Amino acid sequence: MKGFVKKIMLVVPVLLMMLSVNFLPAQTPPSPPSHSEGGNQGKGGSATLEDGAEVVLALVAGYGAWLLYRRLNKKKETTGA
Repeated sequence: MKGFVKKIMLVVPVLLMMLSVNFLPAQTPPSPPSHSEGGNQGKGGSATLEDGAEVVLALVAGYGAWLLYRRLNKKKETTGA
């Protein structure tokens, strides 16, 4: 019986938090800029292409290092070193 009560005490607050997110009002989106503001700026943020390229290169380098680490560990397991 104690285990059942503990489960209920854990599940009920989590469900209440999840349901409260659906009923709380969200912030309204910002109003679009007028035609006189901003000049020739397109949709989206103001991040430059170089910033995105650096992030992609860092992710690719990390993934490559992880693959190399995994491959080297498999070789060690098969050779017994």
